[in-house]
Amino acid sequence: MSLILKRRQMRSAALCTMLCGYYLLSHKEKRRRWWVRPINERRKEQGDYENLVQEMRLNDVEMFFNYTRLTVEQFDCLLKLVGPSLQKTSFREPITPGARLTLTLR
Repeated sequence: MSLILKRRQMRSAALCTMLCGYYLLSHKEKRRRWWVRPINERRKEQGDYENLVQEMRLNDVEMFFNYTRLTVEQFDCLLKLVGPSLQKTSFREPITPGARLTLTLR
């Protein structure tokens, strides 16, 4: 290799190192304000699936069908089939498979 090419590669590597160092020094890591946002902590009490969908299942089957395009029996059968693959594990409380299926159908 020629001496000029080696010098260009060295300059390029030095420039890259300087830019990486500048980036690391100038970009401070942001602290999270919440582990779980407050609105998501109230999902069990105020959530769509826990309130609206369960109310429709029990009292208004026609509205449940309009909402999900499935009968209650079809929804339960589909949930039984795909429920295990929708189940998540997490440190935080995950969204239930029924809620995930409803959201997907909606």
